[in-house]
Amino acid sequence: MGDLPQAQVYFRQSISVTETVHGTGHPALAEIYEGYGDVLYALRDVVAARRAYKCAFRIVEAVYGMQDQRLFECALKLGDTAMARGEPAKAVLAYERAATLLKSGLHPESDHLRVQERLIQAQEFLKRPANAVPH
Repeated sequence: MGDLPQAQVYFRQSISVTETVHGTGHPALAEIYEGYGDVLYALRDVVAARRAYKCAFRIVEAVYGMQDQRLFECALKLGDTAMARGEPAKAVLAYERAATLLKSGLHPESDHLRVQERLIQAQEFLKRPANAVPH
């Protein structure tokens, strides 16, 4: 991987400049926030990554509507951050939302498999006793 801390700085600067020049709801911000979330997730800052993915989701939803492929990707990433935080119930909700988004547009079969795999994992995690250690 590259220099993630430096990438984090560049993304923050890009967000600041884009918001200043174009406003907080500009479509370019969705892509920037998603990339920023990816960097934060790679740095294991899942709380901040989740916030970034939520910002991207809100912008895409507002600008492009519920049919946009980027909503699916953001929902999937929100589920992943919830799992990384040990919140499988929130992950299930995010993965179910991703599955619903799949029904609203044309998506490859691999997207359906990605959602189902993650959803099953989160549901299985919820079934474990509270003190069980994951394998």
